[in-house]
Amino acid sequence: MLGLSGLLLLTLTPADAAPPTARQRDPAGGTQGIEPAEQAVNQKAEALLERIHQLNRKPIEGETREEQIRDYSRNQREIVRLASQLFAESVEDPRGGLDYAAVAVQATVRGLRELQQLSDPNAKAELTAFVKMLVADKRPTISQFAKRLQQELKYDFALDARREEVEWVVGELKKDFAQGQISDQDAALILQVLMLLEYARHADLARDLNLFFAARFAESENQQIASYSERLRATAKRLGLLGKPIEVSGTFLDGSQVDWDAYRGKVVLLDYWATWCEPCINEIPNLRKIYEIYHDRGFEVIGISVDEDREMVEKFVAANALPWKTLFSDDPAALGWNHPMAKRYGVGSLPIVILVDKQGKVVSLDARGEELGRLLAELIGPPE
Repeated sequence: MLGLSGLLLLTLTPADAAPPTARQRDPAGGTQGIEPAEQAVNQKAEALLERIHQLNRKPIEGETREEQIRDYSRNQREIVRLASQLFAESVEDPRGGLDYAAVAVQATVRGLRELQQLSDPNAKAELTAFVKMLVADKRPTISQFAKRLQQELKYDFALDARREEVEWVVGELKKDFAQGQISDQDAALILQVLMLLEYARHADLARDLNLFFAARFAESENQQIASYSERLRATAKRLGLLGKPIEVSGTFLDGSQVDWDAYRGKVVLLDYWATWCEPCINEIPNLRKIYEIYHDRGFEVIGISVDEDREMVEKFVAANALPWKTLFSDDPAALGWNHPMAKRYGVGSLPIVILVDKQGKVVSLDARGEELGRLLAELIGPPE
């Protein structure tokens, strides 16, 4: 996850703007209407641009996870270095400067955020300094973008950040948005923070903040923002499920209804997923392995698809021979995020899993990977 800064990265360049390499060229190989000196700058900038694209496509190398992390870190460092040069070229290019600047800023911010997530000791300070430089840029588009990015960085934190740091962010958000109308941009930022907070495994803080903004959004004169209030309350309900019973209902792909009472006495993983969710798909081998180990001892999985295309889900389930059953809604008004089980518990991002014990009470909201195996060893017993 890139964090909050990903929200603004695509706003710097209009969606319909042609990339620098697509600008019209004359038959002799030059660029129409651009003086030779400008062409030289463009050629250098485009060489940097191509190198950045190559690095972004470069496969991660290394036999061990540590080697792969080192290789990925080196790759991001090189991208940041090249992007810095590209940004310098953008200042000198009166024609394509904003195009180049957009790519340079995007690459720099993403690269430094990735390095920050990998615990690079200098990345956070470098990112702060870079944004400060952007604020002073003479081009209004750049400086305005940077000011907004500064605000986002104020609320940003790493997934493994100390609790005190996360508590500070929560407090600042409450203070900054306690009064007044919340804009569309503000709402997008707030929703991203709420999602990040949940993935950082601070369920209590995330629940509290969801309830706070559910109340604030409900006050909005903007109907779209006001409509988010219900989802935030549902998310808070899910985040408060630990130690409490959960109700499950719906229709499986085969047309049968869930008989939730029949699952009592078993440990059940509720797995929200979609065919387009890469982390969900990547977890399937681990889930299948654990299912094979524990299924005969009382472990069940109920998939909850938030796809909108039944045929696509059926083909995926068949192609991957998933041994557990999957809930899917055929109601046109209850597809995707509107699936009743998604709306009931405020699921608006993936992956989401909920582990339920033999008494029907929720014991974990993050039972994935090794954590799932550890919890099942406690609830059912070690692998035989």
